[in-house]
Amino acid sequence: QTRLKQYAEEIGVNYESLRRRQEAKLFKLDQIPAPLELCGGNLRHAALRRSFAKSAPKPPYVVPALHAQSAEQAARNAKLATDAGACGIWLVARGPGTKTCEDPLRALADSFQAVRKALPRTWIGVAAPQLQAAEIFGWVADNCGTADAVWVEDLPFRPARIVYDQNQQKIRKRAAYVDAWLGVEDHQEAMEAVRTARSKSG
Repeated sequence: QTRLKQYAEEIGVNYESLRRRQEAKLFKLDQIPAPLELCGGNLRHAALRRSFAKSAPKPPYVVPALHAQSAEQAARNAKLATDAGACGIWLVARGPGTKTCEDPLRALADSFQAVRKALPRTWIGVAAPQLQAAEIFGWVADNCGTADAVWVEDLPFRPARIVYDQNQQKIRKRAAYVDAWLGVEDHQEAMEAVRTARSKSG
């Protein structure tokens, strides 16, 4: 940036304007893929409404997220939420190894079973940030088989191939430039693994 400022002064141009032009070239801003137009929106909305049919007649759907620390806590908080008017709940696994939860996935599985037993007609979604997108469907099938929804934390998408400044410390990497922007077609192999995992989980 210092060199760029010096260059701007030497050639007599506005630094901010020059910086924006440089960023546009380095990060190929004219090549950013257009936003994906997802099809089937009405079908997805209908599926969502069907999933809530037993707990809420129509939207909006109020679905709080509850951190699963223990079966007792989850069942208690889920009842409080539904008594307050929630249409359902998300049960979320805590981060790895906290003082209150040494095994977050086990706690999530136990919490789900406790809530399902206490509130059999309640809409329950589960989220496990510890698991990759291709892993979570099998885990849910084995441990939370009657879940109404699964939150996929990280789909295997990268927006671009980014080259980082090698002079920066690893803790604070700084992007140097974009080698290429990536589109949906560049992620088909990774997405196929997710789709396969979902189909195998039933």
